[in-house]
Amino acid sequence: MDFIIILLYIASIVLSILLIVKFWTLCSNVEAILEKINGNKESKMDKLLYLSATKSPTFDKELQDMIYSDFMAVARLVDYPENKSEKYANKYDIWVKRCEYYGWSFPEVFTKLNSYDLFAKQFYFMANEDIM
Repeated sequence: MDFIIILLYIASIVLSILLIVKFWTLCSNVEAILEKINGNKESKMDKLLYLSATKSPTFDKELQDMIYSDFMAVARLVDYPENKSEKYANKYDIWVKRCEYYGWSFPEVFTKLNSYDLFAKQFYFMANEDIM
């Protein structure tokens, strides 16, 4: 009987160590997982710079897609509306300055959408009692 109890203790210790190692390896992969989910912003910017330098015909679409995904990331935040407005305004200003710096034309579809409310009305569905 004592042998079975000792064996169970040893098995529980071994399983506990395996569980700790499993969580440890899982935690060390968080950065890689987040990069796959969110995408690597630097590599996207590098891609834009490359497409711009090579005068690729897909540059305008890639620029527009990247700006849209940044704006949608703000829209999808679970946050107070005034924080979304501020974050959207910051993203908008960054993209305008970035386009000016590199000599790119800011996508026409976003030129009039300089506030979060205008962007959300155009591109982001929000539950609204008026339309339900």
